[in-house]
Amino acid sequence: MNRKVALLELLKVIEGGEDIRRMIDLAASVFPPESGGGPCTFHKVHPAFHGSLDAAKALHETVLPDRIWIISARDSSAYVASIPFGDEESHEIETKCDGNPVRAWLTAILKALIAMEGYK
Repeated sequence: MNRKVALLELLKVIEGGEDIRRMIDLAASVFPPESGGGPCTFHKVHPAFHGSLDAAKALHETVLPDRIWIISARDSSAYVASIPFGDEESHEIETKCDGNPVRAWLTAILKALIAMEGYK
């Protein structure tokens, strides 16, 4: 399974919210130690899924170090923008997860990574 397919599958599992073991296995394949994120990168996905802002922030800073993040809660939904630094074109990713801004951030991180895979 290539990286983009694995990211898409991981996003699907996280949005479905049920298969925790599959989520952990996919995260380990998407963020292996040799990917530059360190051996614990995939361990940040599980706590972020369960609401850890610290884990979501750490994951974002590890896999999207050149992008800022914005989270705002409106109408019981979360919106996350991932905006590049510098002269790059702004690319916003809006995600909604009712009542769970951290999971919205996690899905935005994955969608940004999926979009970046399309440019390779």
